[in-house]
Amino acid sequence: MAKLEQSYEALCELAAARRARLEESRRLWRFLWEVGEAEAWVREQQHLLASADTGRDLTGALRLLNKHTALRGEMSGRLGPLKLTLEQGQQLVAEGHPGASQASARAAELQAQWERLEALAEERAQRLAQAASLYQFQADANDMEAWLVDALRLVSSPELGHDEFSTQALARQHRALEEEIRSHRPTLDALREQAAALPPTLSRTPEVQGRVPTLERHYEELQARAGERARALEAALALYTMLSEAGACGLWVEEKEQWLNGLALPERLEDLEVVQQR
Repeated sequence: MAKLEQSYEALCELAAARRARLEESRRLWRFLWEVGEAEAWVREQQHLLASADTGRDLTGALRLLNKHTALRGEMSGRLGPLKLTLEQGQQLVAEGHPGASQASARAAELQAQWERLEALAEERAQRLAQAASLYQFQADANDMEAWLVDALRLVSSPELGHDEFSTQALARQHRALEEEIRSHRPTLDALREQAAALPPTLSRTPEVQGRVPTLERHYEELQARAGERARALEAALALYTMLSEAGACGLWVEEKEQWLNGLALPERLEDLEVVQQR
């Protein structure tokens, strides 16, 4: 019985030792599996972040920016579990685990890949932001150019009205257009600031560098033509006003002439005094 008891105790000790070794092995392989999963995800995202695609227009750039923002959110969500995994590796090393060297190497590799991922994410965020700024500038410049073309068409119209009332209506419309022209001056200034805020590689390109000066020349031309049309409308209004007043005066003269020509001398003295007063 004593021998059996001794053998049983030895068996229990061997079982406990094997269980401890298996548990240590499980911890190591679980750590390596988590590291492998994290590395696979990191490599996949690194491949996506290395893409040179920044969209072809403002809509495409904003769509990619939204996707990148979602990726940064996912990275923030994965950072906590990744730190826990790295802490497990550090614990294995601190405990002197048989696989400590392997755990240390894999943890360092994962840490380096994660740092590389963060650097790529920051670089892509900058590229997308710059592309969005460029496309926003181009869209705003296109809107400004389209408005200038339409406004130039309006101020270049030869129509000055055909009478006092129609000319007054055209003058009111022109005053509203002049106010709109003045209100677009800040928009043109903002375009200049947008172009200056672009990185040198983009702001020095011909399509950006020469765009604002061209718009400013068109704006100055618009102001000059608006002034010319305002003066022309003022002259036409003065002419039609004079003609209207002259016509009214002529009607009054004709009316009085008819009344005087049709005036008959009364036969009674009291009637004569009334007519004389009139």
